[in-house]
Amino acid sequence: MKGVNNPQPGTVLAGLFRTLAAESQRFVAGHQKSGNAFSCQTPAAAMRRVMDMKGSMMRRFARYLIVPVLAGLALPAAPAGAEAMDSLAITEAAAALAPNRYLWTDRQAEGAVSVLISIPDQRAYVFRGQTLVAASAVSTGTDEKPTPTGRFTILQKKAFHRSNLYDDAAMPYMQRLTWDGVALHAGRNPGFPASHGCIRLPTAFAKKLFDITQLGATVEVTDMAYVSGTDAPVSDAGEVARANAAAGDMLASR
Repeated sequence: MKGVNNPQPGTVLAGLFRTLAAESQRFVAGHQKSGNAFSCQTPAAAMRRVMDMKGSMMRRFARYLIVPVLAGLALPAAPAGAEAMDSLAITEAAAALAPNRYLWTDRQAEGAVSVLISIPDQRAYVFRGQTLVAASAVSTGTDEKPTPTGRFTILQKKAFHRSNLYDDAAMPYMQRLTWDGVALHAGRNPGFPASHGCIRLPTAFAKKLFDITQLGATVEVTDMAYVSGTDAPVSDAGEVARANAAAGDMLASR
């Protein structure tokens, strides 16, 4: 699908093994044609012949192994650059994202930025106005420390922040949702709920989101799966004003 830059690992491996099997058949057939009977050779000569065949096969297979491995090492931490994808295409692509991956489209959209966090999906969906423009894998709170559901506003933003609750842990690109410790921030993203209640995001995605949000922006956390076409979460002007006022009071008290 257009916009997702990393093929599924199973597909890559299946193609690689098919190629190796075909190469093996061609290699063996070639040696059979050239006469590879070892019965007339001394044991030492036969062993040298086997080792020569093994070395030749490994050199032949290396070109199929080295390039995919190097390409895998070079993969970025998150897919980006999805172009001209509609909401349904983004939703379908989001469902297939691996942990710590995201997609961010180039859709031309206007309006306030809002975020929907689906706990069962372990996904974040970003809107401009009513237009879905991005999605990401996330990691929400564990059963012991669940992420609260509801509609929140961004109360505070700090690009460099450390937790005052959990061992001074780094919380890059922190966007606070509650004054008792729940926030959006970059962090470990294993593909399942693993946080103390915060919503962990891939680092590159967290930075992109941090750059486009404002204090008072709406973040809705739901225990329902996202369905394409669902309205974006929206706060009223009063909620935004109260969030801005709270942030201003907090800064003034320092």
